This record gives sequence, structure tokens and C-alpha cells, in this order.
Amino acid sequence: MLEEFPEVEDYLRMTGSGPTVAEYESPIDKALLAWPLIWYFAGKWLESFHYRIELGLPVFMAGFAVALAIALMTISYRIVRATRVNPAQSLKYE
Repeated sequence: MLEEFPEVEDYLRMTGSGPTVAEYESPIDKALLAWPLIWYFAGKWLESFHYRIELGLPVFMAGFAVALAIALMTISYRIVRATRVNPAQSLKYE
């Protein structure tokens, strides 16, 4: 989306006000690398217990759903809080 407006992307990069596209992709890449490692090491750890469970896709999808819900609640809270701020108060301290 920001590729259409290079001046906005340049401004955000210069002021440090916003993340770049690469910063958004980085957590996704790390998650894709971490999931197989977690699956392998957690599976090995769970083998040591008498009652065993299998780690399947539903376990990882549930973890993703919980993380997504927490992120959405956090973002929603911050948006609501930001919309309730009086703009005059913000400009007064700048």
C-alpha cells in the first residue's frame, strides 16, 4: 500500500514513526521457522511422559488464534484510547 506513496514511506522512515514492510514480514518469517523447531523439540519432550499426546496442526492453530486475539484486543484498545484524546491537548505539548 505504501509503495503507491513513496513520499509517505520516506517520511515515516526519516522520522522513525512507522515500521517498514520488512519489519512486518520479519515476525512472520520467524514464526514459520520456529513452528517446525517447536514441533520437533516439544514432540521429543512429550515422549518422555507416560501419557502421551500428539502435537498436530490444531494445537498450532489454537496458539495462532490466541496470539491473534491478544494482538487484535491490544490494537483495538490503543485505537479507542487514541480516538478519545483531545487533539488540543496533544498539540499543546508539541
